Amino acid sequence: MAPRGASGFELAADQWPRLPDRIAPTSLLGRVLSGALVGSAVGRGRVRRGHVAIAATTAAGSAFVTFWLRRAANRRLPNSVTGLVEDALVLGAGAALAASARRTSSEYLVAMTTHVPDGTSPVAVSEVRGREAARSRELAAQGHLLRLWRPPLQPGEWRTFGLFVADDDGGLEKVLGSMPLRVWRTDEVTVLSPHPNDPGACRNPKGIGAEFLTTFSRAIPQGTSSQAVAEALAREAARTRQLAEQGHLVRLWALPGQGRALGLWRAQDRAEMQAIVESLPLHAMMTTEITPLTQHPGDPATTDG
Repeated sequence: MAPRGASGFELAADQWPRLPDRIAPTSLLGRVLSGALVGSAVGRGRVRRGHVAIAATTAAGSAFVTFWLRRAANRRLPNSVTGLVEDALVLGAGAALAASARRTSSEYLVAMTTHVPDGTSPVAVSEVRGREAARSRELAAQGHLLRLWRPPLQPGEWRTFGLFVADDDGGLEKVLGSMPLRVWRTDEVTVLSPHPNDPGACRNPKGIGAEFLTTFSRAIPQGTSSQAVAEALAREAARTRQLAEQGHLVRLWALPGQGRALGLWRAQDRAEMQAIVESLPLHAMMTTEITPLTQHPGDPATTDG
């Protein structure tokens, strides 16, 4: 929301006739601060300062460039026309940059299983768990750790699902390697790719009901026409939008492999979740695995206030 608010304010203010020239000290300062805000919103973790510096510098430089370009254009065109053209270019460039920024990082689902060595004292376990909780809070603040859940557990099992963000596989390994419990833990990483029906990361994960993960694997019956599949896909997209608006569908990702997807959902109970799955137009053309989730005490979505 920060980039949208900053750009909207600037476009509106740019039309105010009494506003000083964009290269005047007060106007220039406002543009630099606006650029820094956008850079902070786009950047993550240790690279955030770099994003802020680049965005602020670009805002200052572009102010001088666009000032002289617009002054030259105003000699041939009315000011209102050049203003509209400039705004259109800014909006287009902003959308392209936002899309590019989203593509620079990837999301990962990590199944983390901890095996404490025999003979380890409870004091040592407690100390490592405390450092793990502190490190998880740091990773959440840096934008690397988005969610934590408890999957169904066997007696004595210590297992956690985590939703992480990193620039690439190497970056994820550095994040996971920085966690204190990694010395006792094995991690199973699943790369999550964008899905066209995903409601978006901005959707508030807090809501009514329990959370569930669903793994969809498309299994189209032999003899099904391509037209029937296309129609079912279109109805599936409409239905997922409806379920997102109702607060049931939180996220949707594409999984490695043809026709596979992972969904994060909210429902009152397992029965309602099953009914939701059966309401999907593609239900008859896929197999579904439902995994109930319980709250993790370190989940950033419930500890960020």
